[in-house]
Amino acid sequence: MRTLTEAERAALSCRAGYSTWHRVLLFGPGNRWWDLGALPVGERATDFLEEATLDDSQDAPVAQLRVRLKRQVLLASLAPLMAESPLNNLGGAYEPLVRTGRLVVLEVALAPLGQQPHAVDWQELFRGRVDTPTDAGETLEFGARDYSGLLQDCFIEVERPYSSDAGTPVQAVMQQILSDNGQGAFGLYTPVDPEWAVGRYLQKKEPVLEALRALAGQLGADVRYRWSPVAQAFALTFAAPQREATEPVWHFLAEDYRALPDVEMPMDEVRNAVTGYFYDSLDRDAAGQPKLKRVDRDAGTASLQAYGRRWMEIVLAATDNIDTEPEMVRLLESAMSDLGQPPLGLSFEVACHPGLELGDVVALAPNGVQWSSTQTGAVVALTHTFTRDKATTKVVVRGKPSLAPRQWLQLETGRPGQAPAAPYTGPRPPTVVSASALPQGLAVSVAPATGGADTAEYEVHVSTTSGFAPDTSYPSSTLKEVGARTRFELQGLTPGRTYYVRMVARDAAGNRGAASPEVALSPSYLSPGALATLVSYGALPLNGDFEAQADPAGPPDGSYMLQGTWGVDAVVDTSTAFAGTRCVRLRASGTRLGLQAFVARPGERLALKAHAYSQVQAYAELQVVWLDRQLTPVGEPVTVWGDYLQANTWTTLGNYLTVPAGARVARLSVRAAGNYPDAFVWFDSVSAVPGVSLAVPWQRLRHPSLGGGGNVSDYLGNWKPNPVRPVRWRVNALGELELQGSLYDGQPGTEAFRLPGVAPAGYTSPADPARFVAAAGPTGRATVSVHSVGTDAAFVITVDNAYVVLDGVRYPLA
Repeated sequence: MRTLTEAERAALSCRAGYSTWHRVLLFGPGNRWWDLGALPVGERATDFLEEATLDDSQDAPVAQLRVRLKRQVLLASLAPLMAESPLNNLGGAYEPLVRTGRLVVLEVALAPLGQQPHAVDWQELFRGRVDTPTDAGETLEFGARDYSGLLQDCFIEVERPYSSDAGTPVQAVMQQILSDNGQGAFGLYTPVDPEWAVGRYLQKKEPVLEALRALAGQLGADVRYRWSPVAQAFALTFAAPQREATEPVWHFLAEDYRALPDVEMPMDEVRNAVTGYFYDSLDRDAAGQPKLKRVDRDAGTASLQAYGRRWMEIVLAATDNIDTEPEMVRLLESAMSDLGQPPLGLSFEVACHPGLELGDVVALAPNGVQWSSTQTGAVVALTHTFTRDKATTKVVVRGKPSLAPRQWLQLETGRPGQAPAAPYTGPRPPTVVSASALPQGLAVSVAPATGGADTAEYEVHVSTTSGFAPDTSYPSSTLKEVGARTRFELQGLTPGRTYYVRMVARDAAGNRGAASPEVALSPSYLSPGALATLVSYGALPLNGDFEAQADPAGPPDGSYMLQGTWGVDAVVDTSTAFAGTRCVRLRASGTRLGLQAFVARPGERLALKAHAYSQVQAYAELQVVWLDRQLTPVGEPVTVWGDYLQANTWTTLGNYLTVPAGARVARLSVRAAGNYPDAFVWFDSVSAVPGVSLAVPWQRLRHPSLGGGGNVSDYLGNWKPNPVRPVRWRVNALGELELQGSLYDGQPGTEAFRLPGVAPAGYTSPADPARFVAAAGPTGRATVSVHSVGTDAAFVITVDNAYVVLDGVRYPLA
């Protein structure tokens, strides 16, 4: 196991749990590392990372990373062929950020619950190169192999002789092979000297990695890209399994399992007797040629009695490097140690454990269901899965530290006399490594079982009945998709309904294996967070009422923190909403919350508005930032409305603004500040209403001289309407009452008219009215005051001229 810091060991051992943080870094433009979870989009860092899965297995010579990204956010796209995207121009010229061959690193950090990691907490879990990216609809995916994948791709082009008759240490021969084929930058790390001198031999043409692993396999060892505790970095490592290791490096309690483990004890890979043939360089015939010798070994009486004699044969050629009896004995005894017992195979999922490595011995406490005493096993496969809301490690353990059985069985040359094998039933059940709900669909990622027949493709079976058996007839009632890939996305399902999924593996001949355990999922409803960005769905900005929150631990959909920390300085509140059921509460310490950007049309007039509430006179602000087509700010941020609030009253923050000529996108934000300790401001109903929707109809006061109203008059105190421009009123998009028109001949200081249901905010009596200055006559001025009479508004006009114009008089409603 990798060496853990005291903080990491404390976190992993904490019964209350711990926080896991992850990031994927690409080395790209500007010769720097770019964090896919914090890419620059406009003025802020944007998280494009959806999921990362790391697979490391004894059955695969390299570790493999799979990454799924958002393809586009706002106008910023990761699609490699989008030449105008700012993310493909990070270095000042077109250069795709995600492309084949880029260096990629996966880092993980552990921290106590509710805390963020420090810089020293991050540790490297994978280092490799990107393979070909693929466009998967709304997402962009790529795979990567660790650095030893370079050695898979590098082919030995020229046959060369190596070593000498006197012999050369095998690790020196391996390093020479690397150097001769342009891979001398790999410094081979050999933690324990195997003390084996390779004799002269001719290296054939094959991939460099296969050449190295073939040499290592003759010692029962392997060559992999592993973490070096000496260099504190990944290194190409030549080492044998610690076959005698019995002390667990980690103990898992029964409550650590996310689900009951899968348990198997396969017999098909057991071998407990072996005959080996080799050419002995120390015993030659009269012609000077090495003699063919035979060596027999077995796994011991206990194995032979328990499982019967299960024999194998290994025949080496005269050109092989095993050419003495001690070397052959060591090879055969390693094989019997690894194959002599049917390994107890356990597959289980735990919270992310970045310290585990292949070959580690772990212990599993009794679970009271499948075993009643502590079980131990060696790790043969690890799958780390990281999504936005969880981080898990899938662990497969079998028997004791050893090579993968298939590496030994590839050396097997014959098993005459063995009883017929059991009927072939296809590949073993695959493992569902991750499953997640999608809007009106679901996604499932799968990995092949360890051992057994090779998997060529998978079937996805879905049913609404728990415990169903996959229908293998034609046409199938449960089969939804077949493919030679490891991730499947199904669409067209009913949101909120529970579906059960089982995976079936097929080999190249179409033989089916047993189905995997079922996984239950419910497709999600479409929410603003899942909609395409910049599209006007009828309300701007999207989710301005903060009703949708797909991630309970994060801000409402479409919102993000510009200043402060979500969960500390900002939370969702369900008890104080102005509209709907939810609003946001910001600490009045400069906390700022941004909302999803939306398309803005140059020259268009917008009514920008929000509602704010505070229990004290805290400061509230609504701000807009105009952005061009490259998401670069156009001028300075504009304060739409900012002032100290009246306590315990919802206040409308709003104004009209015209979109400037260079702007193409607008982004609103709300901010809370003040001089009170632990003060808060609640915000709700943030909106941007285009000018086309501001044409609220005007209503005209009635008077007999205007017709259409009989003898009814809304004018009081002998005041009369101007027949050409009579008094009219409306409530605009900002929630204000507006007046137009003119009147004359009234008694100054008397009530001129009354409007129903539009009482002014905060003015309740004639002694405390709202006052406005209006035009009177050609050059004069009049005072217009308004106060509440119940829910109505009463207007009193004081004038020294008999003609008063009310254009421009407006006030906010209660």
